Amino acid sequence: MFLLRRKLIDTATGLFVIGGFLILIIYSPTVILEIPFFKISHLEINVKDAAVKRIIKETLNKNFSNNWLLLKINGEEFNNLVEKRSKFYVEKVKIADFNFLKGNLKLEIKLNNPVFVLNNNFFLAKNGRIFLYPYPKKVNVPILIDTYQRWQVGQIYPKQVLKKLYILDELYSLKFLKKNHQIIRGRGINYQIIFNLNSDIEKAFRVKRVLERVGYINQKIFINLLGKKSFAVKIYKE
Repeated sequence: MFLLRRKLIDTATGLFVIGGFLILIIYSPTVILEIPFFKISHLEINVKDAAVKRIIKETLNKNFSNNWLLLKINGEEFNNLVEKRSKFYVEKVKIADFNFLKGNLKLEIKLNNPVFVLNNNFFLAKNGRIFLYPYPKKVNVPILIDTYQRWQVGQIYPKQVLKKLYILDELYSLKFLKKNHQIIRGRGINYQIIFNLNSDIEKAFRVKRVLERVGYINQKIFINLLGKKSFAVKIYKE
């Protein structure tokens, strides 16, 4: 009985020591930084954008001392920092792999790509994210004017509204759209259109099919989709 009790005490002591050591590693950055296997020596990411690479390298060095364990423990904080410093051009960062012997860290980066320029100030991604490039960059996407509220980088634009705007642009190759409450006015090279966002977007598909069937695709046309069940088309003769 005495030997059994002694063995239990020794086991508990061993577990206590191991637990204390793990707690020390987790809560003491100094100890973590001294472990060579956690040192990040080389970075590999799946994008070629120089600004993104610079932001990630600076964040790893400044906030995580190029240490894999610190990065692993604080993964959410790392994501938040990279998103904000890239002005939400970076949507998400994922740790794909880390080689402890070579110190090689692989990251998978998800970038936001613009589908609209919002109010001539921001970019709008298909997922609704409002973002900016970390450096000036020209893009060939339609301009969307929506001053109904004061938009900020990092916000999510209403996805149901954005979905309809994106479909209208895809159908009619619009270059400019303006939203006034629920009314959208758009124009492109051949088409001008007015649409109520409360309406079924299927109406826009139906009109396009009619225009294709009668052969009026490449002419200048004004399309009024405000009617609940009807629509109006005006064809400009050149």
